[in-house]
Amino acid sequence: MNNTHFDGAYLAGVDFTSAKVQGVQFGGAILIGANFGSATLSVDPSVGTNSGFASAFLQGTQLGNANLQGTSLANAFLDFRAGGNDMFLQLSADFAHFPNWHAPGQKICVFVTYAAPTTVPTGNSTITCPNATPAGQNGCGAATGSNTNWNSTFSIGANSVPPASYLLNATYTPAAPAICTPIDTEW
Repeated sequence: MNNTHFDGAYLAGVDFTSAKVQGVQFGGAILIGANFGSATLSVDPSVGTNSGFASAFLQGTQLGNANLQGTSLANAFLDFRAGGNDMFLQLSADFAHFPNWHAPGQKICVFVTYAAPTTVPTGNSTITCPNATPAGQNGCGAATGSNTNWNSTFSIGANSVPPASYLLNATYTPAAPAICTPIDTEW
């Protein structure tokens, strides 16, 4: 999996437990509810590329026990809401171009649930925080709504990529009407 690009991929709920990856890019990927427990993400020494989650959807993702060396979380979306949350996502028609899909070439509306808050490595000084600043000596700090280091400089809403909305208030974004309907139950 080294130097793999998952940019923009839909990987909600995928289990990366104990994965050892170098130089992997998850830019803009939907990793809602994914598990990176005990995973190691680091630079690929053969090409010097760091792993990164730039602009990724990491709501409910478990990163707290992961070893993230030099990993960028710049503009990633996180939610520390106790009990998790629900989201509506409007995936582009690019996700509907595989054989036998019932609605080829059309946007897809999905409803994603995550039952736990995002966990993060609060003291990791080698990462780039979601607010696009390098972590300080004590990392990005506590995983709380009052800590803006964990808040993306981008916003969730009609103009996010993909367009998205929360069912309940999230850590940094209020609840909003469903960004899309009807939900594609075959997704």
